[in-house]
Amino acid sequence: RGTSNPTIINCTVKNMRAGVTLTHATGKKYVSGTTTIGCERGFCIGTGDIVDCYADTQYGPALGVDYITDSG
Repeated sequence: RGTSNPTIINCTVKNMRAGVTLTHATGKKYVSGTTTIGCERGFCIGTGDIVDCYADTQYGPALGVDYITDSG
């Protein structure tokens, strides 16, 4: 998908289907100080770090676990 080493810091995501989804990004994934409000899923990054973040779980889970690859 063309995204490498994403960093998300001090963001707020409101009323979206997925808050922060970085499952198919490559390299180091880092999310810090980020809040998801009213999202169907808060965070889904595959492997990486989620530090000091918040999800309200109003419509779904705070953390989702997706498949690592989209082949097969």
